[in-house]
Amino acid sequence: MPGYAETIDVKIGGERTEVVSSAYQKSSSNSTSFALIYGRQIMGRWSGFAEYRNTLDNTLSAGILGITYDSEDLRTKGGLISGDGTPEISKMPIWLTRYHLGVGIFRLVDILRSNDRSLGSRNLVPVKASPVGVKLGASLYRFLRDNWAMSGGFSYALASAGNFGISTVSFNVGVMYNIY
Repeated sequence: MPGYAETIDVKIGGERTEVVSSAYQKSSSNSTSFALIYGRQIMGRWSGFAEYRNTLDNTLSAGILGITYDSEDLRTKGGLISGDGTPEISKMPIWLTRYHLGVGIFRLVDILRSNDRSLGSRNLVPVKASPVGVKLGASLYRFLRDNWAMSGGFSYALASAGNFGISTVSFNVGVMYNIY
């Protein structure tokens, strides 16, 4: 058994994105999004994670690195097993709440309405922006077997670059595989 637990988490859900800028009119959109998250236990209930997320319409994607804190240990050690040579057994929790905080680069590719009145009726402008931001969230996991769990959760992200800002709220469900 490795010394640290590792997790692979796949999530899909709905995401609401708002764009605010002095150069463009405020924009809001709803989209389906997915996320792939790799986590590795650092110590105790703390883990580091790397996440890639994207909307299915490819308007917003992100690469995020951060830390998580779990309400329960991914592995609880204790007890003795006689005759097999190992002094410990491990068991998984039934329920787990995971809080996460990350920093990442977001990539917005969209068509926004410009505030420039000289463009007249042709004020739709393609926009590519890569703001840096923060993501906060929480997920509730229900373990089905030692390695598999179902999850449901939410996250909030806020990113900005110059006079350009993005905020997203996401609700998702998924599965997690625990490599321990």
